[in-house]
Amino acid sequence: KRFSSKRCVDKKSMGGHKEAFINHYDPQRKSTYCGKLLNPNEYDFYLYLKKNPEINRFFPKFYGLCGNGDKEYMIIENIFERLGKKFKFVDVKLGHKTAYRRDSGRIKSHKHRMLDKYLSTSHSEGFRVEGLNFKIGSKYIKTKMGRHNINSTDLWKSLLARSDPTIIRKLLRQLKSIVAMLDKNLSKKNKFGLIGSSVLIAHDNKKVVVRLIDFTHSYFGSDKFVSKIAENLYLGVLKLYQSLVEFNNDN
Repeated sequence: KRFSSKRCVDKKSMGGHKEAFINHYDPQRKSTYCGKLLNPNEYDFYLYLKKNPEINRFFPKFYGLCGNGDKEYMIIENIFERLGKKFKFVDVKLGHKTAYRRDSGRIKSHKHRMLDKYLSTSHSEGFRVEGLNFKIGSKYIKTKMGRHNINSTDLWKSLLARSDPTIIRKLLRQLKSIVAMLDKNLSKKNKFGLIGSSVLIAHDNKKVVVRLIDFTHSYFGSDKFVSKIAENLYLGVLKLYQSLVEFNNDN
């Protein structure tokens, strides 16, 4: 059953594996949460966040596990519940590289290398659009290839069209905080690294919500591989933030 008008996933617009989500209603709190199909790596990352509460605010809140038939789900915050009925959102996949051979194998990493370098803005801009629920210019971009090639100027122009002037300032502040957090992570001995993760940005012209999402490919430690993917994640958010700063200065 659908318990909320603000679904965890907009099936027409959101990137990723849409079938992995359900809506979880808590009658005691009278709130709807996202139930995401249990993935061991992602579950480990949420446990890592619980041990590091100083960075929790940059990620969806995690409430534990629940069962639904023969499947188990992670109960996480429904970010859209914070917003009014009418809101815009965009899912931006981060990094110049979105797959590595050590993590995905030779064939999948090769396919993603072609996508990153030639078929999207990942290589050139450091990020790409995976999903969104608003028009770019005068029309909706319905194909993945079309979304993957939306440039940052068109993205910000459409996301912020007719928005209150405070929205861009709130968005800049939140992205800057995530950049600082990821920069600090790079200097840690036991750092985390994420491959193919996204930042979800949403606003209802009053509130702005920015969260890092998708932690299926998470790693921890101090070896060169973890350092490499941690830097790739950091550069993805930094490039996104810098593109918004440039857009703000030009407009």
